[in-house]
Amino acid sequence: MRAERTKTFLVESYVPHLDGPTAATMAGQVERAVAELQRLGIAMVWLRSVVLLGEETCFSMFSAQKVDHVIEANERAGVAFDHVVEVVTIEARS
Repeated sequence: MRAERTKTFLVESYVPHLDGPTAATMAGQVERAVAELQRLGIAMVWLRSVVLLGEETCFSMFSAQKVDHVIEANERAGVAFDHVVEVVTIEARS
């Protein structure tokens, strides 16, 4: 059986009244949920989140084999999300 490749996923969450402390709380919840799934043998990593305070929007990136794992992590964290999509990242060469 062939192992599935790891993919990168972007999660978009609209969060009314989003501010720095709320974003930090959300990040902690996501980090704990991902750790729980890792303990269950699911290979995934929360990579980072980018918060647009004036837009009340948070974008979080994950490395995982399945979109279902990303969805489960956010559900366990209690973080509502509007969109989850596989993305390709391109890093600066410098």
